[in-house]
Amino acid sequence: MSPRSIRRWIAVAIRSFPGRCAIFATSFLVVAGTCTAHQNGPSGTLVLPSHPTWLTLHEGRGQVSTPDLVSAYYSSIGAVIGPNFQLITLEQFKHRFGFDAGDTARAVYFNAGDLEFGRDMHCIYNGILPSSPLPPLPFSPAAACYVTNYGKTPEGSPGPGGDPHEALNDAIDGVDPIATVAMTWGPTFGDQAVRFYVFDANGQLSRAAVLDSEGAKFVPTACTSCHGGKVEIQPSSASSPRTPVVTGASFLPFDVFSFGYSDRPGYSMADQQEAFRRLNEIVKETHPNANNPNDPIVDFIQGMYGGNVNVAGAQAQDTYVPVGWRDPFVTHSGDRSNYYDVIIAPYCRTCHLARQDPGLDFTQFRDFLERYRSVQGVICGSHLMPHAEVPFKRFWLNPHVDLSGFMAQADPSAGLEFPAYPDGCRPPPQSP
Repeated sequence: MSPRSIRRWIAVAIRSFPGRCAIFATSFLVVAGTCTAHQNGPSGTLVLPSHPTWLTLHEGRGQVSTPDLVSAYYSSIGAVIGPNFQLITLEQFKHRFGFDAGDTARAVYFNAGDLEFGRDMHCIYNGILPSSPLPPLPFSPAAACYVTNYGKTPEGSPGPGGDPHEALNDAIDGVDPIATVAMTWGPTFGDQAVRFYVFDANGQLSRAAVLDSEGAKFVPTACTSCHGGKVEIQPSSASSPRTPVVTGASFLPFDVFSFGYSDRPGYSMADQQEAFRRLNEIVKETHPNANNPNDPIVDFIQGMYGGNVNVAGAQAQDTYVPVGWRDPFVTHSGDRSNYYDVIIAPYCRTCHLARQDPGLDFTQFRDFLERYRSVQGVICGSHLMPHAEVPFKRFWLNPHVDLSGFMAQADPSAGLEFPAYPDGCRPPPQSP
């Protein structure tokens, strides 16, 4: 297993190698050949800094903050049936978009890098994929996915953050589902091609999703915070209420090396390589983040498959670093793969690949360097980033490597001229 695989692999125990420090479940960092514990609070304790609410940031000005706005959004995307405008159920969603009749791609995994759920993922594509001879299915829009989340919190209630093995077993067996998140993509809808749905444990359409310990957050802003795009609130008119409109959102790639897997037959990573290839092929065919000239999501997918994601049998390889971080001709300052692996890949990449601003997709070292002061500010100052609970806590509460200090200071091993953040990158001391 490569060091990059170890960085992303879910692990319960700390794995150490000569000259490297293993970071719990997510990353490793080469720091002068030694592992040095750090403390950012009083009496050698680790302290989580205060922070804005997770999974609420997006690129638009609208904030969906009431159930009525969610209902208006669902009505606008057709999540209703019949003359009484009854909300669709999960089973009706599956039937409407062909899951009970078509050839679907399915994988079960633990998404260790961002939400810590066991997940049972299904996707379908209404068209002829380059790797598949199957004819188009008679439904619209062109692609749809739904994923059911499983797991229990450390306290034993339904939610993320608990035993990954239990969450995986529940996902495989379909036991105690928490909720199901669904997406569709239809090119005829233009910049509003991607649409979001959330169903509760009983398969009823829900206005909110529980994705972290902060509780329920309204659709669609809880989705666009990572899937990108803008949310604007369209003013009311004589025929319609105020309605959220989502533009520019994307399907996200399946970073198979950031997931955890079961050792049960059929559910290991090796057993599911072809399923993940098909899932990533479907994502690629939805033209994700098409407004970004760097084409960051497709670049990541093709990089992971050596340009062969559309070839049946191609397997993911854990070698991807954007050209803009590793080619000295592009970076103008040498190979920066180490910094990309330490900071960008485990804590930023998943959501930033969906950013429409090419300077914020973090595929180019030069763009990152130009924005480094503002990046430091949202990490070390406002604590807005990382913007999801799992990477935020791993960034700040890692007892083995001071990632916050690494972020705050220049990286002498790489010869970078990053200025130190003036107030440091640690939360202020708290009284015992």
